[in-house]
Amino acid sequence: MSDSKIESAKTGRSKCRKCREGIAKDELRLGIISYQFDTDGAWTWYHLPCGAGLNPESFETAVTEFDGEIPGIEELRAAAKVAARKNLMPRIEPAPSGRASCLGCSEKIKPKGALRVVVEREVDDTPGLTRPGYLHVGCALGYVETEGDFKAEVLANSDLDAEQLATVKAELT
Repeated sequence: MSDSKIESAKTGRSKCRKCREGIAKDELRLGIISYQFDTDGAWTWYHLPCGAGLNPESFETAVTEFDGEIPGIEELRAAAKVAARKNLMPRIEPAPSGRASCLGCSEKIKPKGALRVVVEREVDDTPGLTRPGYLHVGCALGYVETEGDFKAEVLANSDLDAEQLATVKAELT
């Protein structure tokens, strides 16, 4: 049994776990099973657009296993593809606030909107658990171990305009 599925809502009582709006009876919904609180698993439900954007891998798995027709499937897949790119690491993104500290120099990454490098890092007290970590673009090469592959990978995973790309390339040299 898969950990995700698409089905028609049996009643109108379920709510989307992302937007918190109700899911109408007979509306297609995405279900993702969670084992966080129950060893048998509990289903969490999402509107298709919400679920596609939140968990692209589970959405695509559910789409391939669903037998019926999904209205607007191409737009949903496009949204899932965009969302999947946001989860790639390493990548460069604008900082949503000025609160994160750089893993390299421990200074705040300021101001809001400044470009930062997002890398995957292990959580110190839990082996195997990873979370995103943030670096100033200028600190990134000093922090990572393999700079040749890193430069190409971080640029390939990032959605930057021409001006941002020129700034990043100058700082990554």
